[in-house]
Amino acid sequence: TKRCVTSFFNSVRYVANMVPGSIHRISIFDDHSTQETVDYLKLLCDSYKQNNIETEFISLDSKGIMNSIRKCYEHLEKKDGDLVYQVQDDYLFIESAIYQMTDIFMQVYQATNEHPFVISYSHPFYWAEKYKYTATMRAIIPGKKQYWFSSYEIPCTFLTSKFEFSKHWDLYEKFLNGDPHDPALETDSIHRILTERRVPCLVPFESVAL
Repeated sequence: TKRCVTSFFNSVRYVANMVPGSIHRISIFDDHSTQETVDYLKLLCDSYKQNNIETEFISLDSKGIMNSIRKCYEHLEKKDGDLVYQVQDDYLFIESAIYQMTDIFMQVYQATNEHPFVISYSHPFYWAEKYKYTATMRAIIPGKKQYWFSSYEIPCTFLTSKFEFSKHWDLYEKFLNGDPHDPALETDSIHRILTERRVPCLVPFESVAL
């Protein structure tokens, strides 16, 4: 957890320094971590503050992954901002990850006036199993450091605009109230943002966080 969360903070600092006019707000939601981990997370929050990075640490009352995701989503809904990003603590980021993700978002938005979802991880399951030897139509877009392609699947961790995020609460509720062990849960809920509502989603050829 420490290594992953530190990599996230480093990625935020990277994009904050690359785009000095941007403002970044990091909210850490802690689900009953050990005191050692809590102390480390609070130290990170203090250490990474700068003119365009704000941080906060929030301890959750209830436990569980779905509750944590719900609290994050509700927090994003209440906050102002152009882009939102919910991420779990087991993702290991390359330093330029969030910079690349925000850049490809802006490219698509400026070219199409659409608000895409952007995810950091190209899941090998889809290529080894679901789409093996199966032709599917994909858009391919060059980014700052690599190419990105369109996806028909989305995890609960994603970056998009606050505007687009707020439009899909019915599907978030279906996801959050479902059985986390159901393999079809995401397909029957948040994947429909892409498959039925036709919101574009982009994935890097080489994962920027995994």
